[in-house]
Amino acid sequence: MKQNSTLGNLPNPSAAHQRDSLPNTTGATREPLLNEQQAAEFLNIRPGTLACWRVTKRYPLPYVKIGRSVRYRRSDLEAFAAAREQGADDLAQGDE
Repeated sequence: MKQNSTLGNLPNPSAAHQRDSLPNTTGATREPLLNEQQAAEFLNIRPGTLACWRVTKRYPLPYVKIGRSVRYRRSDLEAFAAAREQGADDLAQGDE
């Protein structure tokens, strides 16, 4: 039995449905990603500083690589900043 060549090239709709219905096991959220410039502005630093931190692994700041592009999640930037927050309580403990 000869198969119709045009039908052989069509995607399998059930396979596409299965792929789309798989649970997200990566734990990644679907929040918008910020580019390097936007992330740098959020942290009030230069984009080159972010690049330096990334290359040297100076800080554990998560990022997403999409091809050659680097993207950051706003929640990761907020957590990064919060982890480095210095408050009056921290300063008072040093004086004791």
